[in-house]
Amino acid sequence: MREGLESKYKPYDMNDPNNALILGQQNAGNIEYLKQRIASLEMIEKEVNDMSLNLISVNEQIQGLIQQQQQAATQLVGSKPLTVTGS
Repeated sequence: MREGLESKYKPYDMNDPNNALILGQQNAGNIEYLKQRIASLEMIEKEVNDMSLNLISVNEQIQGLIQQQQQAATQLVGSKPLTVTGS
């Protein structure tokens, strides 16, 4: 890791006007940190999109199974209600 580049954000010390080099290095480190965070967010976005597509597919499969069960029930029982006699 280069000097000034760290894996976490560091707040700026604005009290000392003579530390321009330190602020520059810290700025470079913070920019690198933000780039890494953005890259990880892009990966998360891709995973969320993939999961969303999978969810749509699973929902379509479930709807197909429900329709098959309804058709099977209609074939077994028929479409007319049963007549029940006696008490």
